[in-house]
Formats: sequence, C-alpha cells, structure tokens
Amino acid sequence: MTAHELVSRKRLRYLRDRLQRVVNKRPKLSYKQYSELAFWRQELENIVSWYEGRLDRFWERLPPEKADKVTAYDRITNAVLTWSQVNWSYYPEHLLIPTGYFAGMRLLDVGCGPIPRARVFQQCQLYALDPLLNLYREAGFPLEHYKDVTFVGAGAEAIPFEDNFFDAVISVNAIDHVDDFTAAAGEIARVLKPNGIVRLEIDYHEPTICEPCALNDEAVLRAFGPMNVRKVAQRRCSELSPEGQDKQILTVWSGKVDP
Repeated sequence: MTAHELVSRKRLRYLRDRLQRVVNKRPKLSYKQYSELAFWRQELENIVSWYEGRLDRFWERLPPEKADKVTAYDRITNAVLTWSQVNWSYYPEHLLIPTGYFAGMRLLDVGCGPIPRARVFQQCQLYALDPLLNLYREAGFPLEHYKDVTFVGAGAEAIPFEDNFFDAVISVNAIDHVDDFTAAAGEIARVLKPNGIVRLEIDYHEPTICEPCALNDEAVLRAFGPMNVRKVAQRRCSELSPEGQDKQILTVWSGKVDP
C-alpha cells in the first residue's frame, strides 16, 4: 500500500466516524416525521425550479416575472422569499381575517412549517411552532432570514411556554398533523390568556402518514370545547390534493377562552 493510499484510507475512516457521531446525536425520526421532511425537501426543489422558470406552474402559480423576483440573496433564499411574497395573502384568505386582526398581540402559529406565513399579520409578536424546524434548516430553508419571528422547535402536544402566555393561537391546515389531537387542544387552551383568541383552519380527510387525525365537527368540539369554538366556514376543496376534493373538507373555527 502506498503512502497516498494509506492517507486516503485514514481520511475516509475519519470522515465515516465523524458522520456516524453526527447521526448518533440526531434524534431518530419516526416514519411520519421522515415523510414530512421528504415532502418539504421536494417542495423546496420545486420552489427553486419555479423561481428559475423550469416549472410551468407550481400550485397553480406561474413562474415569477423578473420584476417580481427577490434577488438580493443566494438562489434558495431568493426563491423562497419570492414564493412567500407571491403567496402573502394565504393565511388571511384561509383564516378569513384581515392582516391587522392580531395587532398588539402575542401570537402563536401552531404547525408553521418551514415558511412562516403568519408574518403577514401586522404589529404582532409572532412565535412559530413546529417540531421539525432544525431539520427544515438543514434541508436548506432560510429560517435565519426571519428576524421578526421567534421559532420554537416543539410539538403542539407539549408547547414549551407558561400558562396564559399568548393572546392568540392560530393553525392553518396543520393541526391534523399532530400525533394527539386532544392533547394539542389542551395545550393550546393552557397557553392562551383568558379572553385569548383561537382561529383554526382544520382539514377533514381520511388518515394519511403525515396527517393521522381523522377529524370531524364532533371531534373538534370535544377537543376545543373549553375555547368556545364555533365553525365559521366550510368548503369542499383541496389545494393539496385535487383528486380527493370530493372527500376533503376545509373548515374554519373561531373561539375565545373564558376569563
């Protein structure tokens, strides 16, 4: 064996051992979490392809014109920020509220995903909760760009804040992703202040790997009863799975915690 081959083998062994240490430190992902992460990795690739004009459409959006593109950063950050800009009205449209609805409030977005769309709400202190935030960063989503957001890497079943901490809690097509719907509702009630606002878009569908909760009106009312929720809208449509639109229902719920 030559000296060069010996050095190469030692280098390879060092890199393998270092990678194994990193893997051992990372918490094991469940199949559900792995599937969620795989979905968002593919979404990031699609967003970049859309931004660069290599996709004719993405979620029914045409590629951005040159004048509409963010260009001040690296290609991934530019693509994600442009996509966010194009979809700036997504949360207000889905929750059926104006952008000033939470002005002056401390707001928690449960299940924010890797793009903090709740930034659209004006003059509020925004916290964004998701158990996979660190993995979204590793996948390439530019979470460090959003200086106006406090990211919280945790699940909805154990929200790491004291009682009565938030003035309002929202969730947009995400609460059906939790492992324990009742526990998540209890935690939301716990961290809300008296007279705190809850506003939720909840997806009704057959269970999937990433969305294990099969929900309906009765299940929502049982879990969120302490927040005096009422259903304010319902529609049969699915932007996420057009082929299942006859079975999939999007509902909007609103309520307040009693003082």
